[in-house]
Amino acid sequence: GRSGTLTWSVVSGSLPAGLTLDSARGVIRGTPLSSASGRVYTFQVRVVTNNPAVGSNGIAVNTPTYSITVP
Repeated sequence: GRSGTLTWSVVSGSLPAGLTLDSARGVIRGTPLSSASGRVYTFQVRVVTNNPAVGSNGIAVNTPTYSITVP
C-alpha cells in the first residue's frame, strides 16, 4: 500500500467560481456559478507527498496545465 499522504493544490490560474479542488483526494467538485459562464479557466495542479520512502522533503509534481470552459 501507499504510505504517506498526498496533498493537492492549484498552483497557477484558477478554477471557475463554484468549483473547488479537494486537497486530500485531488477531485474537482461543485457546480460552476452562472457568473463563470462564457469563460475559459486555465490552471495547474501540484501534488505533494510526504512519503518517507522518497526522503525527508517528500516530492512535488506539477501536472500539465488544464482548461475548463464553462458554457
